Amino acid sequence: MIVILGFLFVTVSSRLTGEVGSSSNPISGMTVATLLITCLVFLGLGWTAADPYFVTALSIGGIVCIAASNGGTTSQDLKTGFWVGGTPRNQQIAILVGATASALVLGSLLIMLNNNETYFQKIAADNPVAAKTITEDKLFKQGGQFQSEKVTNGKYKDTDTNAYRVWQNTDPAQGQVGKYFVDQSGKPVYFVDPGINGVLKKDDDGNDLTRYDAPKATLMSYIIKGVLGQDLPWGLVILGAMIAIVLELAGVPSLAFAVGIYLPLSTSTPIFIGGIVRYLVDIYLKRKLAAKNLTEDQIAAETDKSNGVLMASGYMPAVRSRVS
Repeated sequence: MIVILGFLFVTVSSRLTGEVGSSSNPISGMTVATLLITCLVFLGLGWTAADPYFVTALSIGGIVCIAASNGGTTSQDLKTGFWVGGTPRNQQIAILVGATASALVLGSLLIMLNNNETYFQKIAADNPVAAKTITEDKLFKQGGQFQSEKVTNGKYKDTDTNAYRVWQNTDPAQGQVGKYFVDQSGKPVYFVDPGINGVLKKDDDGNDLTRYDAPKATLMSYIIKGVLGQDLPWGLVILGAMIAIVLELAGVPSLAFAVGIYLPLSTSTPIFIGGIVRYLVDIYLKRKLAAKNLTEDQIAAETDKSNGVLMASGYMPAVRSRVS
């Protein structure tokens, strides 16, 4: 699945980046498609258990997403290098160094941010979860052994040194979905709210908690649970597929159309205006080069090497960094 879908979506990402630019690269859409296809295959094989197939499907989607992102980034770099006369070999070495460095740093950085802002909420006596007894078959295991963890943050860090078993609640009917610490008797003691995508906004004392929202990750998890749990609204998925088929039959590129719907007007409007400016500039340059009796390909090459393209390429990362 990784090889086939990675090959497919890396090609789509590279082509779209080359034609429109990285700002209009629908990485999220390709990741959603990857998850849908992967989960359908898992469903056909009967792999619907939460452990380990949810994590496996998410890992496949993450790998294909990163591959497609790197594919578009590489195309953008090589295209810009061509304009300025760069050497592809040196660019590729720099890309490999950058990808390796980010892979080594970002994983540990995300884990650190998540762990530092994780909040351990004591289960109150009036909480419905407090009355439950979690059986051993519902506890999280690693290598055949029950996972054991301790309180690492908050006001209970120094006073509670006990080791607790981990229960991952995925059923809203059982209480707040998420991670719980369970004592040896099976009673939930703490609700462990992560720093990334945490649901609690304030601690027990009313102080604001630092939370890092990750809405796309939440969307991906909903897709996996919807397909493997067989409760996804397939009507909307089929409707989108039918719209794409009708567009292709009408001669309208469905991918470009989808990108236009996917992006907000605040993003697509400047791209549209830039396209009009580029169109007018191309008309001017074609008239200017008409006396040289060049072929269409030669004229296209000359317009791509204009100073305006180079200037716009310099503006794009500057604007993107300001927005970030």
